Amino acid sequence: VPKQLTLRQVLSRGAQVFDPLGLVTPWKTGIKILTRESLNSVNREWDEPLSKDLRERWVKKFWDMQLLKEIGFKRCTLPLDRPTKNPSLICFCDAGKHAKVQVVYLLNEIGKGKWHSQIIYSKSQLVQPNKTLPNMELDSLNTGAELLNKCCNSLPDITRICLVGDSLITSYWVAKDTISLATYQRNRVSNIRRLVKMENIFHCKGEENVSDIGTKIEEPLEAVLPGSPFNTGPKWLELGIGGAVTNGYLAPIQNITISPSNNEMWSKASDGLVGKCTWPDELLMLNNESPETYPI
Repeated sequence: VPKQLTLRQVLSRGAQVFDPLGLVTPWKTGIKILTRESLNSVNREWDEPLSKDLRERWVKKFWDMQLLKEIGFKRCTLPLDRPTKNPSLICFCDAGKHAKVQVVYLLNEIGKGKWHSQIIYSKSQLVQPNKTLPNMELDSLNTGAELLNKCCNSLPDITRICLVGDSLITSYWVAKDTISLATYQRNRVSNIRRLVKMENIFHCKGEENVSDIGTKIEEPLEAVLPGSPFNTGPKWLELGIGGAVTNGYLAPIQNITISPSNNEMWSKASDGLVGKCTWPDELLMLNNESPETYPI
C-alpha cells in the first residue's frame, strides 16, 4: 500500500466490493462512511493525499477485502432432513448516527413451534445530516417496507410478512391516522401502510434489533461472518413471528403509546403531527387538572 493514498485510489478500490444481496452490509457501510469522510477531507480533489488517520482506516478495509475472498456464504442453510412449511419474511429496520440499515430474513417452520431463519437481503444508506433521528428511523422503515414487498413478490408461497423497528416515536406515527400527521411523516406512513398491513408491523427493543449493527460505528468483518447474529438473525426467530409476539420480543404497534408526561419524547413525537388543539376543559378537569394544549 502506498505511503500516501489519494481519493481516486481509495474510491477505486472500495468500489470493487461486489455484494448484491447485502450479506456484509454492516461492514460495507463502513466503506460508505469512509468515502464520505474522505470526500469532505480533501474537498473532493481526486489526487489530494488523505490524512494519516484516514489512510490507516482504509488500509484496514483493504486487508478485510483480502480476507473476504476466502469466506464463503451458503446459498441455502435449510436442514435437508426435515420438511419445511409456512415460509415467512421478517424485515428489521433501524437508523443511527451514521447510517440506516434494513435486513430481510426468510423464516421456515421446520417442526412444531420450531423455525429456521436465513438472511436473504439487506441494504444501507448514509444518513442526511439535517434530519432528526425519528425521521431517519421513519425513512428506514419506509425503505424496509419496499424491500419486504419486493422480496415477497420475488418468492413463491409466502404466508406472512413482518416489518420491525425499534423506535417508539416512529411506531407512534405509523399507528396514527395519517390525517393527523405532518406532510413528511404522512407521505412515508401512507406508503408503509400501503405495502404492509398494520397487523404486520411491530416494535422491538433496541438490543433485539439486528439492523442496529452498522448504524452507529464502523463494524469489523467479524460482525457479518457466517454464524454471526447479523447473518442468522436474533436467536428468538426460532420461535417464529407468532411465538416472538407471544413471548414479548415483538409488540404490535397499535399497543405503542407515548404519554404527554414524558416531555422529551412527547416533544419529538409532536414534531411529526400536523398541528395543535385544545382539549375540552370538562375532559381535562376530571382529575383537577388545568386545561392544556396538546398536539393532535
